[in-house]
Amino acid sequence: MFAHEVAHGAVIPESQTLLVRLICYPTCDLLVCTLPNWLDRHHKEHHSFPTSNVDGQRLTGDNSAEENYNIVMLLFKYQWEDIKLWRSNPLHIIAFVARWYFLAGRGWFAFLCTMVSAIVSVSYFGLLTHSNPLAVASKGYRQKQLQNTYDIMPGNWFAEFIFAGLNSHATHHVYPQLPRGLHGRAAEKLRKLEPAHYRSVDTLSALWTAFKTREAPPPQPECCSPADYYKPEFELNQHVGRATATARG
Repeated sequence: MFAHEVAHGAVIPESQTLLVRLICYPTCDLLVCTLPNWLDRHHKEHHSFPTSNVDGQRLTGDNSAEENYNIVMLLFKYQWEDIKLWRSNPLHIIAFVARWYFLAGRGWFAFLCTMVSAIVSVSYFGLLTHSNPLAVASKGYRQKQLQNTYDIMPGNWFAEFIFAGLNSHATHHVYPQLPRGLHGRAAEKLRKLEPAHYRSVDTLSALWTAFKTREAPPPQPECCSPADYYKPEFELNQHVGRATATARG
C-alpha cells in the first residue's frame, strides 16, 4: 500500500520522479510488478475508467470465488507484462527474479500461504468497495467514480487499519492524490456534493449486508475511445442487468 500511495503522489509530489522510483522499486517492483506496468494498469485504466472494457484491472466478481480467480489471473497478467518489459531496462529482470525467489524460493508451503493471504485480503478488503454498482445515470468524472465505488467507515482509524487504507475507496478514486489522513474530511465533502451518488457503509451490520449482497457491475459496451466513458449518453443500465448506450437529445 505504501508504493500505491507514493505512486499516486499522496506522500511526495509526483514531480519527484527519481525519489518516487527509488521508493517504489523495493515496495512495488520487488513485490508485485514493475512500476511502469502498475501505472498503465492501475492509473491510466482502472482509475480513469473503472469497471469498463478499458479497465485492465477489472477487480470485481459476483462472489468470492470469482473475485479470487480474477485476482490470480491479474497477478499472472502482471508477470507476463513484466517479462515483455525486460528489454527496456535490466532492473526489470532483477526485480522479476528477486520477486519470484522471495515468493517461491522459500518452499511451496510458504508460497501457498503468501498467495492465499494476499488474495483473500484483496478480495475481502479491496474488491468489496467496487461491488454493488449504483443504478443511476452518472455524468462526469466524479459521478462515474462514485457510481462504481463506495466507502466503508471513512475516517475510522480501526477500519483504515483492518482494510489497509482501502476502506475509503470512493474518496480515493475521486481524490487519488489526497493523503489517507484527510479522507474522512473529504468523504463528508463528497456526501454534500454528490448526495445521489456518494455511498458509505458506516455500521458493522451494513458491512455484513454489503458482503452478502455484493454484485459485480455487468460488462459495459465497448468504448469507441476512452473519452466515450464520460459522455452523458454512455450510461449503465443496471435495472436490466446489462450496459446500454442511449442517445439523448
